[in-house]
Amino acid sequence: MEFGILFILVLFLSYANGSNDISKGIATLVGSGVADYKKAVLWGIFWTAIGSLLSAMFSVNMVKAFVNGLVLNDIFKNTNFVLSVLSGTSGWVILSSRIGMPVSTTHAIVGAIAGAGLVLVGWNGIMWNSVLNKIFLPLILSPLLSFTLTFVLFPFIKKPLYKAVNYCLCLESREKALAPCCNSAATVSTDVSEAKVVVDEEKACDNSLITTIRLNLFDTLHWLSSGFVCMARGLNDMPKIAAIILPFTLFDDKWVFLSLALVMAMGGYLYGLRTTETLSFKITRMDHVEGFTSNIITGILVGSASHLGLPVSTTHVSSSAIMACGIRKGMKSIDKKVVGEILLSWIITIPISALISAFSYFVLAL
Repeated sequence: MEFGILFILVLFLSYANGSNDISKGIATLVGSGVADYKKAVLWGIFWTAIGSLLSAMFSVNMVKAFVNGLVLNDIFKNTNFVLSVLSGTSGWVILSSRIGMPVSTTHAIVGAIAGAGLVLVGWNGIMWNSVLNKIFLPLILSPLLSFTLTFVLFPFIKKPLYKAVNYCLCLESREKALAPCCNSAATVSTDVSEAKVVVDEEKACDNSLITTIRLNLFDTLHWLSSGFVCMARGLNDMPKIAAIILPFTLFDDKWVFLSLALVMAMGGYLYGLRTTETLSFKITRMDHVEGFTSNIITGILVGSASHLGLPVSTTHVSSSAIMACGIRKGMKSIDKKVVGEILLSWIITIPISALISAFSYFVLAL
């Protein structure tokens, strides 16, 4: 019974995470007009699920960081503590999704653990050095690094990228006659189909009479970069959520990851539109190149952090890259009010999650 309640609440947290974080990988597809929301979210769900399932094998260090690296006395086995953490985290994340504000589930988890931990074991029960070095520093530095890399590198890579926009990827097929063999006088009339992939300017594909499949080269790259971000997000986010329930689990760890991945996908599909609209249109208007650049920077940083076992916020990394692209065009290109609201949400996520979690523990302990 106890495990059942905890597992349902963890599933709800996974749903809340999907509703808020699906936007980070697909926002550039929607914002630059490459895809509508439904197509983009299905693409994002697929790659997030892949990353989530891979995290069961490759993200053991991050699970350990959240289970053993934040609080003393093994209090993750305290049911009321875990219930409070889940309440603080999922409560704030689902509320943020409701109002269309992208926030960090990682920040919310850290805040909720600190809030309930302070009530349960006091100030000295929190491993502050570990929290600072393993949690806060990666969370703080990653958006700064994302913004800086995007802002500095974009002028150098935009020229070849904008050229690539004019190219297409075509599959050409034609009939090819087989040559006679063994010096035989007989004529071989059998034909076979030959296929060839061609990368050329769009007008070349348009004028070809033998093109069977035609794809815009940069659209294809943009789709792939979006999938890269979604997979990296699954790798980084899933272990943080799974870490809360693993001390109680009655099943193999892989079944836990699979269940959470499925519910996370549902949250993204059913409830992720508002946060996607915020990142897609309200910060700044994006074109193909800006969206692709934001995705590549985000995917590399989040994927690298996942490999190293460092928890980072895909929300902060992605939003910072998008802001950098907007500011590169001039301050008038970004909506300062929306940016201010996003930055404020980053600041208040930890204390609000901590307060909800602490209050929940007080109530449960009565």
